[in-house]
Amino acid sequence: MLILACGCGTGPKTLRVSGKVTYDGKPLEDGSIVFVPIENDKAPGAGGTITAGTYDIPASSGPLQGVKYRVEISAMRKTGRKLPNIMTPDSPSIEEVENYIPSIYNGQSTLQTTVLPENAGKQDFTLEPAQKTNGTATAKR
Repeated sequence: MLILACGCGTGPKTLRVSGKVTYDGKPLEDGSIVFVPIENDKAPGAGGTITAGTYDIPASSGPLQGVKYRVEISAMRKTGRKLPNIMTPDSPSIEEVENYIPSIYNGQSTLQTTVLPENAGKQDFTLEPAQKTNGTATAKR
């Protein structure tokens, strides 16, 4: 007689999450998006790249269903300034880059979401420049 045991769990699962990200009314060309768990320190974080205003994180590495996450969005651009290469002083200078997305959307983000099966594919974020936000995260979803 052959007996098979299945370790199938019924706990929370990770979900695919995708959406659009705009900044100052235009699709964010290149950037990153990170979902950082707020209330559950055992929940996995999740992240992905933003390309041409869209992101798509597969379920295999997505956020955990039903957990509240802080959302951090960043994008880098060249400043036009050259810096000395401190790693190898005889090498050419390097171009300085900066995160041009206001900190209220990344390091000090107040953006929050709970990913559920019914909204996983609809996580859109509309970001505004710092002078338009008055220091408050106003992403629309």
